[in-house]
Amino acid sequence: MTITPLTGHLRTMRYYLFPAFAALIGAGVAGAQTTARVTAGVTGGTALVHDELGGPISLGAGRPVTIALAITHPIGAKYRLLIEGRVGRANVNVDDSGVQSDLESLTTVGAMLLVDGPFAGAFRWEIGAGVLSYRPADQRGVFLQGGPSPWLLGAGLSWSRPMGGSGLRMLANARYDFHQFQTRQLESRGYSQYRTVHRVGLGVGIERRF
Repeated sequence: MTITPLTGHLRTMRYYLFPAFAALIGAGVAGAQTTARVTAGVTGGTALVHDELGGPISLGAGRPVTIALAITHPIGAKYRLLIEGRVGRANVNVDDSGVQSDLESLTTVGAMLLVDGPFAGAFRWEIGAGVLSYRPADQRGVFLQGGPSPWLLGAGLSWSRPMGGSGLRMLANARYDFHQFQTRQLESRGYSQYRTVHRVGLGVGIERRF
C-alpha cells in the first residue's frame, strides 16, 4: 500500500492520543472504581520486511517479552475505558533462504486507548487504537535512519477472577493487533509500499480496584 492522504491523517491523529491519556488518568485516579493492572507475556508477529533478493529473505522482531501497565475506569454500567502502555524487547532475526541469524535488540513501546465490555462469564472483550514505536539498539540496516512509529489497531479478550480477600484479581489476556511498517531508510531505497504486520500477544498478571 502506497502513502495516501488517509495514512497522513492517521499519523496526525496519534498525537491527539496522549492528551486523552493524560485526561483519563486524572479522571481515573479520582474515581471510586478505578482499576490498575500489570501483566507480563510474550508477543509474536509476522515479518517486518519480506523480499526476494536472490532468494527469500525476511526480517522479523522475534517474540519479545512484553510488560504492560494499564488503568481502567467505568464509562457506564458495563463498559470501561482503558489506558495501556506496553514495552517489549527481543532480538531482530533474519531468515535468508532458510538460514537464520539474530541481529541487534529491538525495543517496542506502545500506547493504546481501548474500550472493553462483557463477553461471557468472566471474559471481557476489548478494542482500541494507539501508537507503536520501534526503537532499535543500533541504527543500521532498515533502521539506519531511525525506527517508525505507526498507528496501531487492536482487539482482544481478558479474563479475571478474585484472589481470596486480598482485593487483588488474577488476570489473563490475549491481544491481536496490526499496523503498517515502513522506515525512512526503506523509502530512501525505493521501497514505496507499506507492509502490514500482524501480532498476537498473551499475558498474565494481576489487577486491583481502588
